[in-house]
Amino acid sequence: MLRAKFTALGLFHGRPSIHPLPLRSISRKSSSHRHKIRMMILSDTYGDDLEGISLPRADVVLHCADLINRSQHAEIKRTVEMLRAIDAPLKLFVPGNHDFRLEPGYRRWTKATNDPNWLQQGDENIANAQKDQTEDEAEADVRAS
Repeated sequence: MLRAKFTALGLFHGRPSIHPLPLRSISRKSSSHRHKIRMMILSDTYGDDLEGISLPRADVVLHCADLINRSQHAEIKRTVEMLRAIDAPLKLFVPGNHDFRLEPGYRRWTKATNDPNWLQQGDENIANAQKDQTEDEAEADVRAS
């Protein structure tokens, strides 16, 4: 029998809240061993550092979309620190529409197309940061976390 406990963290109107979900059992006929897996599911944290939120330990963390919001260097750095602070041996990330900056080819593509329409409107910092090599290091940290 496989038992998994899920915890969902959501941001509602900019205020994070944690919602433990019921423990569910999944039967597997092929094994008589019992395993308990603690999963934490996060979504749409938009670069929030989750300061003041006590997150439970988990075996697996799944972040579903929108890890960052505006792709600014400070936001990416905060996000890397937040991911490192989560106590879980396995962390998985499914990118969302706000996470375009984390794509390895993003900088090459924007330089090649020189198309400012693909940058988020109103965010001049993104255009200026294209020349900043330290951003590449921060992006690599997010992918490695």
